[in-house]
Amino acid sequence: MDSKENSQIASLNAAMSRIKGLYSRWAQQNNINYFALNILYTLYVEGMATQKRISDGFGIPKQSINNVVTTMKKDGLIDLISNLEDKRVKELVLTTKGRKYAKEILSPLMDIENRVVSQMEDIFEQFISTTNIYGDILEQEMSKADSNVKGLKDTGK
Repeated sequence: MDSKENSQIASLNAAMSRIKGLYSRWAQQNNINYFALNILYTLYVEGMATQKRISDGFGIPKQSINNVVTTMKKDGLIDLISNLEDKRVKELVLTTKGRKYAKEILSPLMDIENRVVSQMEDIFEQFISTTNIYGDILEQEMSKADSNVKGLKDTGK
């Protein structure tokens, strides 16, 4: 790989880390765990979601999600309801208290995000699409690399 590609990848990684850091700072300023912010955001926007959906969507370990969900349930912010199609699957939903709490934290954040999007309106959909494509291909390539490493370990090389 040439130095231009390395530099571009480093710039992309820095930009993504900066964005994550900004959301983390928002969470901290609002006295909420970063993972809890992601859970609140998902439930506020989508209405309901499984722990697996949130874990997969944000790349957060399942155990971390479960720990935060347990605390949020104890605090009366979320409920778990059985999925209509598969009773073993539990959907997370905000309680009335949770919806009010989420609105207090997320409304100002979403106002900021909407102002950002309006400044990027010509390129925002392309930005999302391209970032998702990059993530998908990166995941595929990392899976291949994991398989190759496991294969070498299995053969003792």
